This record gives sequence, C-alpha cells and structure tokens, in this order.
Amino acid sequence: MLRRVFVEFVVILLIIVYVAPVTLVGLITNVDNLREYSGFIDSICSTEIGYALVDLIQPLALLILMSLLPPLLLWLGRVEGTIAASWNQMRTFSRYYAFQIINVFLVTTISGSVLDSLEEIIEDPSSALETLGESLPSVSGFFCSYVIIKALAGSSLEISRLMPFFQHWLKVYLTPHTTPRDRKTVLSGVIRTLDNPGWFPYAKFSFSILLKIWIEY
Repeated sequence: MLRRVFVEFVVILLIIVYVAPVTLVGLITNVDNLREYSGFIDSICSTEIGYALVDLIQPLALLILMSLLPPLLLWLGRVEGTIAASWNQMRTFSRYYAFQIINVFLVTTISGSVLDSLEEIIEDPSSALETLGESLPSVSGFFCSYVIIKALAGSSLEISRLMPFFQHWLKVYLTPHTTPRDRKTVLSGVIRTLDNPGWFPYAKFSFSILLKIWIEY
C-alpha cells in the first residue's frame, strides 16, 4: 500500500512536471515559430507540400517525447510491487492515458490557441468567446497529424515487423552469431533475433488503437 501511494504521487508529479517540456516542444516546433526562426524553413513552407511536411514536425516531436513514458511507467509499476505483468500493463495503460489526455490534447490546445489569443482577450475581454471560437479550430490540423503519425508509426509499423527485422539484422551482422548461446543473447534489450521478439507493449499500442476509435466515432 505504501509503495502504491508513493508511485501514484510520483505519477501525479510527473504529469504536472511534464506540462513544461510538452508546452516548450509544442511552442518551439510550431510551424509559424519555425518559419520565424529559419529562413530556409520559411522558403520550404512557400509550397503546400512543404508546409504540410513542416507542419508534421510538431506532432512528431511530441510523439517522440511521449514515447519515453511507457518504459518509465512500467518500471514504476514494478517498483509499486505489481505481481503480474498483465496488471502492470493495465496500470501503465491507464497512466499513459492520463498523460496523453492532459499533456498532449489539453496542453497543446491551450498553448496552440488560447495563449496566442491571450493578448486579444486581455485587450477586449468581451470578445473572449468569439476569439476562442476562431482560434480553437486552428489546432485541428495538429490532432489530425498526430493521429496519422500514431497510425503509421504505431500499429501499422508493428504489423509490418520492420523494427524487429532491423533488430535481427543488427544481431546477425554486428554481433557474434556462431553458437546457440550467441544467437540467444540479447544486447541492450533491443538487439535480438526474429525468433526471440521479447514482450509486446500492450499499454502503448492499446492507447493507439483507442485513439483511432475516438476519431472514427
């Protein structure tokens, strides 16, 4: 019980602390800010295809940032004393769900629309609803891009087995592979053969599937 209370406190603290890097990454990688930072990026955005590609940087950066969480949450589950791997996966899923909802959807919406309109709201408070009504839909492109990247980099990539194939290639060609013991050895937890794929991250991919179901309905 003491371990669970401690881990829950750590998770809540992480959710609060993670707002800062998520907001910072969201602001830095915003397409309008990137165009101000670099003339080269601004020239790329002169075409519709170039603008669309640059617009993918923000959701991709946030996706990479959020992908660091599942291993950490699984480790916290073990610290908590969860006795079954399936229970730990369920706890990780629920906590990862909270991180995504709070730090991606809510924080990105606020940083991408409300903060940009804050100056106008302060100058004319009576226009707050109208200003937010015009600015909130502007982040819809981010959510669409985020879902598309999750679909391509999540379940689809897992089904194609490209990453395990790359890991297998590294294992065969860059490590000793002569004896049965050499072939069964796993390096850094990721360099392994195709017949030894390791565990499946149910918590991470379950949220990707749930996210796509939300969008469909």
